[in-house]
This record gives sequence, C-alpha cells and structure tokens, in this order.
Amino acid sequence: MLQFSLFFTESPTNPFLRCVQIELVSQLCRAKGVLVCIDGTLATPLNQKALALGADIILHTATKYICGHNDCLLAALAVLL
Repeated sequence: MLQFSLFFTESPTNPFLRCVQIELVSQLCRAKGVLVCIDGTLATPLNQKALALGADIILHTATKYICGHNDCLLAALAVLL
C-alpha cells in the first residue's frame, strides 16, 4: 500500500505576510520523503516561483482574483512531474 506524507503551507502567510523559506523546507521534506505543497495565492506566480525553489505542488486560489465574494470557486494546481 502506498502512503504519502504532505507538508502544506502558505507563502506568504495570511494575514501576517511572512515568507516561508521554500528551498529550505523543500530540502528538509525531501530528505524525509515528504511532498511539499505551497499555497502561493498571495504571491502570485509572477512574484514567487515555488516549483523552481523545490516545492512539488503549487496551489493558487483564483476565487479572490475573480470575484472574492464566495459566489464562485476556482483554484489551480501546478505539479512538476
């Protein structure tokens, strides 16, 4: 049976806007066999390249950019294979 562990965090965090050291977190998690998922919604793909820093999965919530009133939901996942 396959089992996966996942480390999930936002960068920058909400509401304090603290940036996670994605490269360091990715190295530590990779050494333990743990996948890294970064929610980069606040940074946008233009400002933060989490896949290039070693993350395995990137999540962007597009709802905030489209309407922000919870009357629609949209998200995008980017995975490096």
